[in-house]
Amino acid sequence: MGKSEEKQTVMRAHKATNGERNYKKQPSFDSIGSGPFAVTFADNDEGLRRSQWQDRFRQMCEYKIQFGHCIVPQQYAANPKLGRWVQHQRSHYRKHTEEEETSMTAEHIRALNGIGFNWGTSKNAIWNVRLEQLCEFKAQFGHYLVPKQYSAKPELGRWVSRQRNNYKLYQEGKSGPMTAERIQKLESVGFELKTSSAAFWSVKFQQLCKYKTQFGHCLVPCRYSENPKLGQWVATQRQLFKLFQEGKPSRMTAERIQKLESVGFIWKIRFLE
Repeated sequence: MGKSEEKQTVMRAHKATNGERNYKKQPSFDSIGSGPFAVTFADNDEGLRRSQWQDRFRQMCEYKIQFGHCIVPQQYAANPKLGRWVQHQRSHYRKHTEEEETSMTAEHIRALNGIGFNWGTSKNAIWNVRLEQLCEFKAQFGHYLVPKQYSAKPELGRWVSRQRNNYKLYQEGKSGPMTAERIQKLESVGFELKTSSAAFWSVKFQQLCKYKTQFGHCLVPCRYSENPKLGQWVATQRQLFKLFQEGKPSRMTAERIQKLESVGFIWKIRFLE
């Protein structure tokens, strides 16, 4: 979250908790935290004066500024109590809307709405966050081929893999979390639900071109530490080219050969390292 967005989050939290209400008499205030989290609550609202709720709300603000959203996992290892508290807020909100007895108040709701709290089911909320992360990945790398072992966001790589698996179950008429709405959302941003070998090849070719620009040649070592999979892919292209020349089944095509040769790719190398 950038500085401007962080400032907006803090401002929304202040506005949500302080509001613009006029009181008949001057109220006293309790304060949550310090610095950007010095959010005040009216003393005449007993729900917000409870120190435990106030403390959790402050932690929720900190989480939002750190991660950019309010979707705290129920099994949040860094703060298990916050994860459970978030689930309780959703449960109490449902009771509040159905006019059942609950500790949730309008002031609570206003405070949480002010920082963009998501009242829906956590699974749907997390799914939407992952979709946003996928779009950010595309903006950064130019494609949606998130590695399953993506070190920057391991959960995103696993999520992408699950979407394709869930789509396959959906196509086969089997039960699963994939829905028509989710398919529409994924397709609307250009995500390919079926694994595309052509798309994978194009991405690796782009990486090879960048390597050529940086080093002046296409002799990527098999154990290229910065991108081990690129080194393996280059070795595989030579193996596939050999099969192609021998008339054996191969994923190599004349078009791919032309593309590789256009950037000076060498097919026969005795020593690569």
